[in-house]
Amino acid sequence: MKIVTTVGTSLVTNIINPLRNKCNLIQSEKEALENFSKLFKKDYREKESFSKEFNALKDFIKENITFDEKTSAEIKSLIAIQKNEKFKNFSIDIELIATDSILSPLCSEILKELIEKNSNYRVNFDEKNIIKDLQVADYKRYKKGLINLLNRLNQIGSNGEYFGDMVLNVTGGFKGVIPYMTIFGQVNKIPIFYIFEFTDALIEIPQIPISIDEKLFDKYWKEFCIIDANLLLNKSELNYQYLKKCKNLLEIEEDIVALNPLGKILWDKYKRENFIFYTTDDIYNEIKKQPHIIDILKNKFQWNYQNKTELKNGHYVYDNGDNPYRIFYFVNDNNFYIYKTFEDHDKYIKYLNEEKKRIIKDEFLKQVELFKI
Repeated sequence: MKIVTTVGTSLVTNIINPLRNKCNLIQSEKEALENFSKLFKKDYREKESFSKEFNALKDFIKENITFDEKTSAEIKSLIAIQKNEKFKNFSIDIELIATDSILSPLCSEILKELIEKNSNYRVNFDEKNIIKDLQVADYKRYKKGLINLLNRLNQIGSNGEYFGDMVLNVTGGFKGVIPYMTIFGQVNKIPIFYIFEFTDALIEIPQIPISIDEKLFDKYWKEFCIIDANLLLNKSELNYQYLKKCKNLLEIEEDIVALNPLGKILWDKYKRENFIFYTTDDIYNEIKKQPHIIDILKNKFQWNYQNKTELKNGHYVYDNGDNPYRIFYFVNDNNFYIYKTFEDHDKYIKYLNEEKKRIIKDEFLKQVELFKI
């Protein structure tokens, strides 16, 4: 089971703050206070410029830390999860998620060592889990950071394929992400846990029976797909009715349009349930006659294509195993392009061995349209 845990700075501040009222500080305590002040509110990209202060503060915290409920909000919640009957029979992996700051990754590095030393949990924390632009000082960057956070949560959930073994622990970290992580959890049916600051009770936020009206996505899926692929678009590239009907799912600033976090969450869910790809009319009509290929595209392809693909005679071919079902495709700008599919082994071999049939990508790209299954 993967427990995604947001990380704040309480692990450091719980040690640093009492020093402010202490008389007769020793030299290491004075230096720790100075280093904390220098690192406070600094972005992660500035870490290299403050590596001396970063390492010195990290060493000081590690020398003065214990592993108990008072250590930090993250430790308190993980100890409560460890005691909870729901998690008793599971192997636990912790994914620590840090903000785009210096102090949150510093806390995450210490937490990783501390948790692994004092529990059987496996802990993952690397640069992928430091969410770019997720910070409090700049609202525009914060909005970008939310999208980056949602992308990372999707990646942790097997690239959005499966959230069945994921739990969200939102006790620690930047409180501005809680509403969006809650919506993300509710939409994708992921359990969400939280411990209030002055209690020891582990609270599971109950699942609300959410029903999403997909008619809007069914009507405007091409527009959503184009925005998702480009991240930012000019209003002039989108039709007026789309902008009007879908405004609550969009971030519109002057003439620039992007998906807002709610739009991102709902669109990602729609994409998981509908395979979207580029091809020609002729190929699409052929696919509609191939029930096994349709089943693969709807339920398997986008989740396991990397493991199922072989390079054959210059073609990237999705090989479905001990059966005749094959898909010829390529990926361009994170979009799938399908140019041939087979449910007949002999026809597949004939196509594969005919040099003249080799796809010319530039010509194919001029003919394609967006389709979904």
